[in-house]
Amino acid sequence: MASPTDRASAPPLAFDLAARLAAIDQKKLRGYRLERLRQELRKRDYGACLLSDPINIRYATGSRNMMLWTMHSPSRWAFVPAEGPVVLFEYDSSKHVNEGLETIAEIRLCTPWIYFLAGPRCEEKAGLWAREIADLVARHFPASDPTDVLEAFGVLELGGRQVGGLSGGQRRRLAVALAFLGRPRLVVLDEPTAGLDAEGRRAVWQAIDVARGRDAAVLLATHDLDEAEAVASRVVALSGGRIACDGTVADVKARAGRGRVSFRAPSRPLPAWVEAEPGGNGRVVVQTGEPGTLVERLVRANIPLRDLEVRPLDLEESLAALIEARA
Repeated sequence: MASPTDRASAPPLAFDLAARLAAIDQKKLRGYRLERLRQELRKRDYGACLLSDPINIRYATGSRNMMLWTMHSPSRWAFVPAEGPVVLFEYDSSKHVNEGLETIAEIRLCTPWIYFLAGPRCEEKAGLWAREIADLVARHFPASDPTDVLEAFGVLELGGRQVGGLSGGQRRRLAVALAFLGRPRLVVLDEPTAGLDAEGRRAVWQAIDVARGRDAAVLLATHDLDEAEAVASRVVALSGGRIACDGTVADVKARAGRGRVSFRAPSRPLPAWVEAEPGGNGRVVVQTGEPGTLVERLVRANIPLRDLEVRPLDLEESLAALIEARA
């Protein structure tokens, strides 16, 4: 009895496979597939994609080369923009396999960084590969040139250094800077200035302001209300999982309807009608809807007002007052 794996015993196909393949318009098929991919990029508002899976590379370009090997050892890449030329990163000895593929505008030498091909230089090769891809993206999308962004965040001078060798604050600033590359129309930041010094905080705030000037939207989640007050055009405060307040910074402050009066604590007790709280550093603080009237009453009561300070509530104080009023 013939073995199921015996080729001689396998029944012939019911059709001529070679003839069927020859009947396919390969050029038309490649163009159709590439355009389908580009349609999906445009539908999702993606500028480009970088492909490493050999099946995806073949679908997008028609290029195939050592597909089984590169499936588990990625070293070939295809840069496919929504509009513009496709660039294939290929082995130097294999460029000839892509001849005649009209889907590919340029073939560049690939930089493998897996250990089998790079050995102890994996990290170095990975850095070279990353710069090649970043340079390609920057040339294809002029607005994505990272120089201005990295300079604004004060991390331009860190170029060429390993990320693992940076301080915590430097890594944090670099991570936030990367979110602004390419001038995205929406940036979502979660506690972006946590762990940053004053200079780093100002750099982040300035970048948010610049992005907003380019008609970008920045969604910022933070517990630092000084930060929210510094950068936000609209504030949504959550308390107990519910929206407690929604409006501009000025609206929130106006809704609170209070001012803050503070001065050095006098040596004698304050009158009972003064609802004061300790403010630290030997000061007392009074929140009131009529700060001018309060100061007048204190003066008439002969209360010494050393280092008097009168100002509107800041955002944190305003939100606390509004949330307390809702309770």
